[in-house]
Amino acid sequence: MIRSPLDENAQTPDLTITLDNLRKRLIEQEKVRGNPDPTTRAKERIKQICGQSLYGLDINPFLVRTAQMNLVMHGDGSTNVHRASSILRPGEWPEKARENVPFGSMDVVITNPPFGDEVRVDDAHVLSQYQIADWGTENRRSMMPAEQLFMETGMNFLKPGGVMGIVIPDGILNNPGLAFLRDWLLKHSRIVASIDLPKETFGRNKGVNNPSVLIVQKFTDREYLDAEKNIIDTSGSVFMCAPETSGIDKRGNTVFLRHPNGEYILDADGERVPDDQISMVPNADESWRSVAR
Repeated sequence: MIRSPLDENAQTPDLTITLDNLRKRLIEQEKVRGNPDPTTRAKERIKQICGQSLYGLDINPFLVRTAQMNLVMHGDGSTNVHRASSILRPGEWPEKARENVPFGSMDVVITNPPFGDEVRVDDAHVLSQYQIADWGTENRRSMMPAEQLFMETGMNFLKPGGVMGIVIPDGILNNPGLAFLRDWLLKHSRIVASIDLPKETFGRNKGVNNPSVLIVQKFTDREYLDAEKNIIDTSGSVFMCAPETSGIDKRGNTVFLRHPNGEYILDADGERVPDDQISMVPNADESWRSVAR
């Protein structure tokens, strides 16, 4: 997996949440196996799995150290978190990142790239390495927002058939002027899911105002060759949803579910339940896929 390298507000949630979810699954597995101490065994397995399969990159050295400490606290040895700008090719990374991060062979990439005018890329050397900079135009674009380049960046880390989940501004999905991005994406991957998030989702860290999550599966080598001939299988279904609440308001304050009489809805532990429909998306996707099959 890969962490967005330019987001200075990042707190490595992609990696730590992955670890938390992995821990829960491993504990359940060990319980099924009858292990008398499933938590300890799950902790051992997490370190082993992360040492072989979990990677993080960030351009900011302070955030790299923060990520390493955070991951240690979550049970990972943090050996695979490196400082590098993933918008560059591995040949321009520091030695440790270049030698240890398996560029082009990852199963899954998760990234929340930076947004806004302050992270536009106008370096001709960098842009020359991206197909997107030339796609749909006779003259190479002289400047592009980082979040647009990250669509190709994430795909470059994947092996053929790998899956990417990326946070993007919804303009990439519906802005007529960005049709070239969608065309490039459809010539290189299959759309798995599109989730339109509430405006408040990233309100606490001043992130993108109109976010979406796009999940795509990179074409295999054969599919890519077919796509170059405009032979693309369009028979598959795409999961789409638009949760209306994210558990916070425009100011970043937590919003809780209430009964019709105004009283708070409480969980089994007597705690108030956040009004967060995003948390329901994985179950909705699973239910949809059981029917779609």
